[in-house]
Amino acid sequence: MKDKMSIIGIGFKLAILTLFYSILIGLFSDYSKLDFKINFMPDKFLIILGTILIIVGIPFLIISIITINKAYKAGSLRIDGVYSICRHPLYSSFFDNFYNLKFILY
Repeated sequence: MKDKMSIIGIGFKLAILTLFYSILIGLFSDYSKLDFKINFMPDKFLIILGTILIIVGIPFLIISIITINKAYKAGSLRIDGVYSICRHPLYSSFFDNFYNLKFILY
């Protein structure tokens, strides 16, 4: 077992799996009669909501990356700042940005 995890952790593996499942669901929804759209809310509302959440998520992602890079170089564990609000802010902001794109694109 390695003593020190790489700077990206499992992020790359997680991104590849998420991309694979997203493509799979996209293809499945195109070729099936199932509808994965959110029909109980107007499209304009979903586009505005997705845009707002992405605008909030991008700075959260940038702050998380800067914070974790500083902690990684120092060899310490961060429990203050953005990490006091959320246990995994990198993954949370990645999923926030990625899944809110669905509101905008569909």
